[in-house]
Amino acid sequence: MKLNFMCHYLSGNGGVETVLTDVLNYLSKDNDVTLTLTNEPENENWLRSLSNKIIIKKPMIENKVGKVAFFSREFISSSQDEIMIILGANLIKLGYKIRKIFNKKYKIVSWIHFSLNNQDMFDPNNIKYADRHWAISTAIKNELEDLGISSEEIDLIYNPVNHNTLITKNNSDTLKLAYIGRMQITGQKNLSDLLEGIRQYKGKIRVDFFGTGKDDLLIKEYIEKYNLEKRLYGMDGLRILGTS
Repeated sequence: MKLNFMCHYLSGNGGVETVLTDVLNYLSKDNDVTLTLTNEPENENWLRSLSNKIIIKKPMIENKVGKVAFFSREFISSSQDEIMIILGANLIKLGYKIRKIFNKKYKIVSWIHFSLNNQDMFDPNNIKYADRHWAISTAIKNELEDLGISSEEIDLIYNPVNHNTLITKNNSDTLKLAYIGRMQITGQKNLSDLLEGIRQYKGKIRVDFFGTGKDDLLIKEYIEKYNLEKRLYGMDGLRILGTS
């Protein structure tokens, strides 16, 4: 089977890259797998973790016109039995239109890794041009159904995880949490909800932040406004220190 994974912008540092590494390496054992990127990742180390059986393609010209031309050629030159697993809604619409114009037979599968509603990156209705849909969470499955997509066209597959036995003992009366990821006060990560929950929590709490992002300053201002410094610890971008 020929599988072509077509991706939206990837920095090389996120969780999507981790998922792609596991999934593509597994599928490449018994299938012809291609990874088609929209950009040159800032960090290419993750690409070295991919099996050498996987073909990696990137556009030579990274402006909008160059990318459209690059992906158009990919769709037009695809084999009739190829399956396009697409992580970006706009690419799904492009693939659908080219298939119709050139009478191609490839199948289109959507595999969106973000909430469809809490974002301004794409029109969620473009996802409806796919033939089938992979949902990584029940919430995204529900959002797809809200768009009018039949549940019979949706596969709830989640993301792969490594299974480990974890034994924890907590004799403390302090609730201890950790956040690891991009610092974004609204949008996909929406840390404002977490910070508001911390502010309203009546018991003892300690939260460790690991990450950085464009909203570091806004998050710091929120923390200072509500005097949360003593309840929060941070590393990397935030560097919030205190004592619980």
